[in-house]
Amino acid sequence: MDVGKESNLSTYKKNKKSKIERPNRKHDDIVAHAIRHIDHVTYAGKVRNEADFIDRWNIMGFSELVRLHTQRYPATHIALTSGQNPNFPWETMTGLSISEDPGSPINEFVIRYGEGIQHVAYNIDPNIPMEEVYRELKRRKWQFMTNVLIHKDDHGARLCQLFTAPQVPAGTFVELVQRLPGKHGEIFDTFDIANIDDLYEAYAQYSAWLEKHHHSSALKYQKAFEAQIQADYQKQMNPSYYG
Repeated sequence: MDVGKESNLSTYKKNKKSKIERPNRKHDDIVAHAIRHIDHVTYAGKVRNEADFIDRWNIMGFSELVRLHTQRYPATHIALTSGQNPNFPWETMTGLSISEDPGSPINEFVIRYGEGIQHVAYNIDPNIPMEEVYRELKRRKWQFMTNVLIHKDDHGARLCQLFTAPQVPAGTFVELVQRLPGKHGEIFDTFDIANIDDLYEAYAQYSAWLEKHHHSSALKYQKAFEAQIQADYQKQMNPSYYG
């Protein structure tokens, strides 16, 4: 083999190994180490399709863990879990939110975008303070529709939740959730009605604000797009355009 080529190959392998062993992130970056895994995925659906939804997930080994009914924003929130994990209350969770209230934010989502995934929740390492994650993400220009929502049960187990803002009215969003153990070591394994209602209050208010501003922004971009199309057309009409 040519010495120059062998040297280049050696350098390539060294650089490749270096990239694998040293990922491009700081060791003390709190955000890079905060997320452990997906906690749950929640769908928004129609009331009449609840049974079909549950039947489909039953076939894949999921069973109902809890069913909560919120009051301020009337809705039913169902959590189905599958599998076992020695370090977590369950292996996988899928959620379904439905509402008989025509004006519910859940139905607004379904009307606009159809039945489907409304949000994905990422589990945060219990050793990393949620408030620090929140502050750091805010510093990095993430937009949120809530502060950190906290609920503590009778045994001291805590549920901490944080919700990003949707990009469009009544759109999808991301949840960051932390489940902390109580005095007996049991991790908080369900949800809290007050937190859910607080979420939907923020979701409705933020969507209403976004609706107002999104409309004006959409018109601005539409006009800019039309102007660009017109400019391109004028260029193509110029005899010198095709050489």
